[in-house]
Amino acid sequence: MKRTVFLKNITLLFFGFGLIPRLTFGLSKKNTCKIGIIGAGISGLYLGKYLTKQGYSVAILEAKDSAGGRIAENTHFHSHPIDLGAQWIHGKNELYKLVKKAHTPIYQDKKNDVIKIMYDNQLNDDFPIEFYQFLNEIKRKTPLKNDMSVLDFAMKFNSDSKFIKLVESALTDTATRASNFSANEISKLTTKLKTIDYQFAHTTMYGFVHKNYIEALKDEIVYNFQVSSVDYTKKAIVVANDAGLAYEFDKLIITIPITELKSKKIRFEPDLPKAKWEAFEQIGMDKGLKLFLKFEKQFYEYSLFNGKYAGYYIDPTKVDSGGHSLLASLIMGNNADTYYDNPNKAIDNYLNELDGYFNGQASKYFIDAFAQDWGNEKYINGVYSYTKVGGQTARAVARRPITNKLYFAGEAMNTNRNYGNVHGAIESAMDVLYHLRFTKSDL
Repeated sequence: MKRTVFLKNITLLFFGFGLIPRLTFGLSKKNTCKIGIIGAGISGLYLGKYLTKQGYSVAILEAKDSAGGRIAENTHFHSHPIDLGAQWIHGKNELYKLVKKAHTPIYQDKKNDVIKIMYDNQLNDDFPIEFYQFLNEIKRKTPLKNDMSVLDFAMKFNSDSKFIKLVESALTDTATRASNFSANEISKLTTKLKTIDYQFAHTTMYGFVHKNYIEALKDEIVYNFQVSSVDYTKKAIVVANDAGLAYEFDKLIITIPITELKSKKIRFEPDLPKAKWEAFEQIGMDKGLKLFLKFEKQFYEYSLFNGKYAGYYIDPTKVDSGGHSLLASLIMGNNADTYYDNPNKAIDNYLNELDGYFNGQASKYFIDAFAQDWGNEKYINGVYSYTKVGGQTARAVARRPITNKLYFAGEAMNTNRNYGNVHGAIESAMDVLYHLRFTKSDL
């Protein structure tokens, strides 16, 4: 199956484009407003660069000793740097426009065009007919008056274990398991997202972000500053850490992962509204990892979907990578549980499965494995967000500003169903700037 057809068929995975206000307004370049940003992920970096260019005094408080959040790279495992988190540009979105504006070379990635679907102990060029029937059924019957999980909906449709496994694999890129994801939300994820993926030609996603944002903000980022309290009772917002260091701001934008918000590591004075805490809880973000398997040579001619131990195996390298070959996968849900139980056995399972489809060549040419465990990455503790059962309105509540002082951004705050990706995080940052437009008399 061609990759573009594959992507169109798995409508479960497609986050549709919503309308986001264009930032055609200009903020005053002569002001004394101090704006604080908590978190140096892509949304925080985007906001920091935009606001500093508009003349605002900005400080980005980052708990780690590095910036980029879930955009990171490894320069040692492969002959070329590899992205440990976000990697592809999914369509001609806001990220695509920024990359083009920066004149950074990219190319359409067709390397994984051919995908084989593993089902019923054989490789297939297409999905089984019951999968298409399931997609039609979930579109026809949703929205449900009483939301349920995708798993519960699937079990009512077809409780056969191999079919349920296929549904679980289809949710791999939603970063959770079928028992957690809202059936009503799935019905809203449409094929509006273009299926064309792009890769950076001579750098990584992290390389692009580092050059164009982290370097540009080297004087604004404060590293190793884990915020412990935010006091917005008075005109000046006081942001402090446990060491007693504090900053004062006129506006504060919070961009940390939803896991960190829900952990309540940051004490708010006054406390955030109850409705906002409840909204945070309706946005999930599970543990998981991005896995890389390195081989002496490329023995595979196609990507694999619906593996027994991994949702998929694809080649993440660039067209001119050369040297050793890689296969990568996002290990989520039940597959992540198996990995965490025994990582060494999990690697053996991946190789044995690949051996069965490639005549033992995976084990023969295997060199090493590397896993970026986002689930246990400090200050992140998860892959990216998803919508829990009953949580379709949660993001709108979660991102709502408080008293024109506190603002919220990040991929989990995207209400255009572009959560879980870089351009969604950027869109959420643009939304904050749009709100600031209407409160600039307060600045």
